[in-house]
Amino acid sequence: MRHWSLLLEATRQTIVSLRLPELPDTNVLVLPTLVERKGEVSRADRPAIWVAPSGPERLDPAQGTNCRDDVVYPLGVVCLLDDTPDRFALVTQWRARLGQAFHLRPLPGTPCFRVTVEPRDLVDQAAWASRRLWLSQLQLLCLTREPRE
Repeated sequence: MRHWSLLLEATRQTIVSLRLPELPDTNVLVLPTLVERKGEVSRADRPAIWVAPSGPERLDPAQGTNCRDDVVYPLGVVCLLDDTPDRFALVTQWRARLGQAFHLRPLPGTPCFRVTVEPRDLVDQAAWASRRLWLSQLQLLCLTREPRE
């Protein structure tokens, strides 16, 4: 259960390599959490994609082998955009591309041999209602098989 940094950075690099429309490379960020602190995200920082841990590692006692454990690392991927009329098409395009890039694939350069994509809210209602900010979420479940030490 030691691969957080490697998985987060590989996810960021994969997203950057997709060259999503209107998304500058510098706006794909790895963060410690997916919580926005008030006033931290300026208009210049959007559109953006944030990648962060989205819960604790999971160990399934029914999986793995005598020498290795199957460990799932949940990563959150959040798309942040200002709410304008053209954003619906852009967000749905981003989500589709992200899903295709990760779902049931290994994460290059990491011990993750399969990622499962779990779509979350297309738009976070609280962020949209209070700040006119479009937050769209996906969760990536990165499965590794780690040797017992």
